[in-house]
Amino acid sequence: MPVSASANGTQSNVRDTLKYLVSGAAAGAVSRTSVSPLERLKILLQIQGASVNSAPAKYTKILPSLSLIHREEGYRGFFKGNGTNVLRIMPYMAVQFAAYEKFKPVFNVTSGPESAGRRLIAGACAGVCSVSATYPLDLVRTRLSVQMESENPKYKSIGHAFRTILKEEGGFMSGCLYRGITPSIMGIAPYVGLNFAVYETLKSKFYSKAGQRLWQNHALLPYPLELIISSYPSSRY
Repeated sequence: MPVSASANGTQSNVRDTLKYLVSGAAAGAVSRTSVSPLERLKILLQIQGASVNSAPAKYTKILPSLSLIHREEGYRGFFKGNGTNVLRIMPYMAVQFAAYEKFKPVFNVTSGPESAGRRLIAGACAGVCSVSATYPLDLVRTRLSVQMESENPKYKSIGHAFRTILKEEGGFMSGCLYRGITPSIMGIAPYVGLNFAVYETLKSKFYSKAGQRLWQNHALLPYPLELIISSYPSSRY
């Protein structure tokens, strides 16, 4: 019996981890694809030539620039380079959400607002894990983006970029795929930590029983909304 219980617990753990990974990956893919036109425009604005002797900047304001991309490249132009972005963001978000859920019991994160500090630490650790796992893809994405408008691009694809970087910059053990990761971690750890800490702390506060009674007593919500909210016990959040 203990062996069976242990096996069931392991299977449940694996299922939960897979759920976190798939949910995080799907959320990342949908969100990144939704803002792909603006991401493409941002890159074009960043890399277009703007010297005194060069032609006037091709892209200036947001709406005219988006319209220009559509005229010249069609709808596909809005999503150029999105495959690389999605390829990077899916594992990034998958690792981040799964790692956060795994770090919660490690730091004894509970559902109450008193766990805000522990949520911050768990989120920061999740951020470090996600950056470390996906940084090589981020490096390649940046280099592909920079050469996007070049007439003679050095890198032909994601795979070619990886092979070229490893061949020309010292191989995997040289750390060439992780150049610049230290400032990235220093920025992402507090960012992700604060994201999770603020989100979950506010969620637990707003959906507490005390919060529901306060809203109802002060007539802050119309009766139909009060009825809907009161039908969801706080323990479900």
